Amino acid sequence: METVTFEQVVSRGCGIDVHKILLVATISGEGIKTETREFGTVTRSLTELKDWLLENGVTHVVMKVPVFIGSLFITSWNPQQSRSGLSMPVT
Repeated sequence: METVTFEQVVSRGCGIDVHKILLVATISGEGIKTETREFGTVTRSLTELKDWLLENGVTHVVMKVPVFIGSLFITSWNPQQSRSGLSMPVT
């Protein structure tokens, strides 16, 4: 099998798997230990998630939302530009 390489453009990122009452977030990148945590979906928990991302210098987030919650979509979010926390549109 051929190995494909590509230029890294994000130094620290987070992937979030969104469920009805739970978010599973994994951070990874240069200078930080890969770590996975679970968060609730209420405002206080989302604020804790945002604070954790900022404390670790995460600059980009990708979220996956299953079809049973709403339309399947993948979006990105920049925690450093967010003033009030997370906003996750579900249609």
